[in-house]
Amino acid sequence: MKRQRKVTTKARAKTKPGVKALKKTSNRSSKPASSVPKVVDFSKTPTLTPFTLKSKLVKLGSYTQTVAETPNLALYLRIYAPHEGVNAMHTRPFMDHAFTVLQGKARFHGPRGEAWEVGRNEGILVPSGAYYCVENSGDDVLVILCSASLARHKGDPAIRLSTKGTHIDSHSPENLRRSDYVYSDEYFE
Repeated sequence: MKRQRKVTTKARAKTKPGVKALKKTSNRSSKPASSVPKVVDFSKTPTLTPFTLKSKLVKLGSYTQTVAETPNLALYLRIYAPHEGVNAMHTRPFMDHAFTVLQGKARFHGPRGEAWEVGRNEGILVPSGAYYCVENSGDDVLVILCSASLARHKGDPAIRLSTKGTHIDSHSPENLRRSDYVYSDEYFE
């Protein structure tokens, strides 16, 4: 067997006699860089938005309170009464979100039998398309801060799908959640 030798050569453009080969140029613009920095018109830029996490607690049921929202990011609180049962397994196909427990204890369940206990100042990351469900596994009111990336360019982030692939409302009987809640006289601050 003959051993083949690897030969590398630069490709040369073949031209007809009497025709000059064109020199390859880069795709970059040949405009000179401006030496004067661009002035920012702050009247046309977004402003900062302060928000608070203070929220009424519940004695029964659960609810969601929007804290702040932009077209690409939503912050909201999920508040669950003590021992509020597990909701139905579901996914948000167009929303990456992270849950951070601010008060109480949460138990997150995955579709393969996984379970994660998440306590105060701990969190869990839920990528878009991941199936999960959550419950209040403690004796106190559970307060969770959810940070959600709204991938609107991919689809509607409000879509919430059951394991059957059908839309499931968070307070529907199919979601195993009460449709009502009862406020407490206490606040999370």
